[in-house]
Amino acid sequence: MIDTGGYLGNSNLKKLGVEISYTEEQVAEIIKCTEDPVYFIKTYVKIVNVDRGLMPFEMWPFQEDMVKTFHNNRFCIAKMPRQVGKTTTTVGYIRYLDSYAPGSMERFLELADIEEAVDIIPSSMDMMTQLKSDNDRFIVHLRAGIVAAEQANEPAVSNFLQELLGAHQKKSWMLRSIIK
Repeated sequence: MIDTGGYLGNSNLKKLGVEISYTEEQVAEIIKCTEDPVYFIKTYVKIVNVDRGLMPFEMWPFQEDMVKTFHNNRFCIAKMPRQVGKTTTTVGYIRYLDSYAPGSMERFLELADIEEAVDIIPSSMDMMTQLKSDNDRFIVHLRAGIVAAEQANEPAVSNFLQELLGAHQKKSWMLRSIIK
């Protein structure tokens, strides 16, 4: 590969350790972006549209509200219909935070607490046993989430998690009755 002077041969990217000097306008833009995630997303995040190709992310008002809710609240639950741009909006906010979502199943599994069966097809009883084990592990995380929500004075989150906990405890009981 021919080195064109940039990072990994890309002349559009500076090499590591290169000092950057900013104009006053650039500093003002950086400050504006750090203070307003909606502005950052609408100005700098691009999406791929099936009909129009690469384009700016033109957010609907409810998507702007989602971003503001994410930004102003530590815990958020979005109860919304399918196919309304939740994932795209969330990814835009993740880019604002300069973070990366797990981009592969391998990375997701590194972060997960649930084991994956590899290269085997378990019997139906083994599947039920593993499902019960995973469900019980999830119950432990739900209980920890309830404690954290209560400590953070987030009663709505705590109530939501308690409802999930009840449902998963019921599933655990049903799975136990099938396995025995």
